[in-house]
Amino acid sequence: MQMHLLQKQQLTNPKRGDTFETLFYLDGWRMCSISYGSKWVDVKALASKAKKRLTTRNARDIFSSMYWKAAHTEEFYSNNCKKPRKGWEEKY
Repeated sequence: MQMHLLQKQQLTNPKRGDTFETLFYLDGWRMCSISYGSKWVDVKALASKAKKRLTTRNARDIFSSMYWKAAHTEEFYSNNCKKPRKGWEEKY
């Protein structure tokens, strides 16, 4: 999940032509190569033949959700409390 925090720009605001590698749930959490096109996003596992094709709108929602879940988890464990502080989103 730490990897998702380092790739904020690519996960929350992707552009056409972007290619990057990150963890993605594709029959289990796998390291995947992700390439953005104008209409489609191709997700291919690096260590197997598994692949998936998503629309750009669907992929944008999934990757943004992945980033904010990782940020929430990081904030939760850094504070050692049951819920994050108010305004924790501004830090990320």
